[in-house]
Amino acid sequence: REDDALLAAGYPWEVTANDLPLLQASLRQWSVFRRIWRETRKTEEANFQAMEALALAAEFHDPTTAGHVRRLNTYALNLSRLLGQSPRFVRWISHCAQLHDVGKLTLPGALLNKKGPLDSREWDRVRAHTVNGARLLGHSPQLAMAARIARHHHENFDGSGYPDGLAAERIPLEARIVKLADVYDALRTERPYKKGYTHEEALRVLTEGEGRVLPAHFDPSVLEAFLSSHRDFADVFEGAAAGTAS
Repeated sequence: REDDALLAAGYPWEVTANDLPLLQASLRQWSVFRRIWRETRKTEEANFQAMEALALAAEFHDPTTAGHVRRLNTYALNLSRLLGQSPRFVRWISHCAQLHDVGKLTLPGALLNKKGPLDSREWDRVRAHTVNGARLLGHSPQLAMAARIARHHHENFDGSGYPDGLAAERIPLEARIVKLADVYDALRTERPYKKGYTHEEALRVLTEGEGRVLPAHFDPSVLEAFLSSHRDFADVFEGAAAGTAS
């Protein structure tokens, strides 16, 4: 039937004309299922393309983050696999992670690129990018994971983060994953207000703490998964940097 076929294995008797209606009905059901599956995948791919376009818009708005959103996708994919998450979870987080900072579209570029320290009012405006990002992504079921990441990727496992002060498992797993990935990449990346750390320096900060970053901020299972394969994350960052340089 079109490009579908039904294979019946282990049939206990010879197929006769009387069996054909049953087999044809089974094939029709399979064809309907395949058509629904194809349309679902098309819709999913369209959602992923829209996510990438929105992430690129956020990247253009803040040029210092060039490449950051794509690396976040790869880090999140790797961590999710290390944590044994389902293929669907892995596939979706590998596209949703890039939208973690989409709320920065609501902030002026001068604030994002300020070289000096931020005052308390400016910090409040920057922190609002989490809530604004979740609002931008709305209430669509297809963007639910991305909205949770946008709102909660600055929550800390010990409850000291923002915007809601959530702790431990109250923070969505996808946000806990992106939290660590985002901090690692931010440590490695040079910004107008800081130098870029080496992989070894970033590793030390994640495990020992420094300044505003403490090990207690991370889900222990996510941090353990990262440490078990930390060279892979270095390869992602350094491979991307080499590609940019070339």
